Amino acid sequence: MRTYTRGKTSLFKPAPEVKALQGISFEVAKGGRLGVVGESGSGKSTLLRILAGLDQPTSGSAIVAGNEVTGAKEQQLRELRQNLQIVFQDPMGSLDPRMTVGQIVSEPLLVRGRNETSTERTAMVAEMLEAVGLPAASASRHPHQFSGGQRQRISIARALICRPQIVVADEPVSALDVSVRAQVLNLLADLVDEYGLTLVFVSHDLNVVRYLCDSVIVMQSGVIVEAGDTETVYRSPQHPYTKRLIDSSLTLRQELTGVA
Repeated sequence: MRTYTRGKTSLFKPAPEVKALQGISFEVAKGGRLGVVGESGSGKSTLLRILAGLDQPTSGSAIVAGNEVTGAKEQQLRELRQNLQIVFQDPMGSLDPRMTVGQIVSEPLLVRGRNETSTERTAMVAEMLEAVGLPAASASRHPHQFSGGQRQRISIARALICRPQIVVADEPVSALDVSVRAQVLNLLADLVDEYGLTLVFVSHDLNVVRYLCDSVIVMQSGVIVEAGDTETVYRSPQHPYTKRLIDSSLTLRQELTGVA
């Protein structure tokens, strides 16, 4: 559970409490692909912050890559963040425009405890850029010189360069043009398989999750209202909220062809 206390609105009443997450419980097997689906305010962002060690549950336990988040010390959180990396929604917003691509991608390697030399980091950056479909020479350029889809590939390279166990993708294609969404999703799927990663894919769109994930949890108002195998949930939704999410989103195929 994760609760927050809002500012007091009355001298005589206690500060109101907001329940961002209520009784959330789920597991992701190593190498699994879990989709977390819900609209704004459903609790997805709070859950993501807890998984990444950026927030802690008010009560309960959160174990990520063998690390207990609740009550973790900073050193333990640093270890967690090496094992879990995030690909954010807006690639331009998450890439420092003053840094070269090489500096951006190598940044996760510059933490205490790692001992790669500058030459080794350069080689790792070149290998990672090529793995995401960009030439190694891209390392000397800056983010504004790339398209949105290419910038998201740079974000993926940065997330994977330290070989994490888990990747959390936070709406990674929602800011991209329709024509490049499937390309980025296919790239992410291929890399998850190639590196044996566990994927947590956060989205408001159940159709995108269906395209990529083998299991799904549907969140509304901080509660999991439905969970299970993605195809089963998609083909036979049991909760009205899940049905509404399916009805309100187009498939990737429909988006690409312009079919309503």
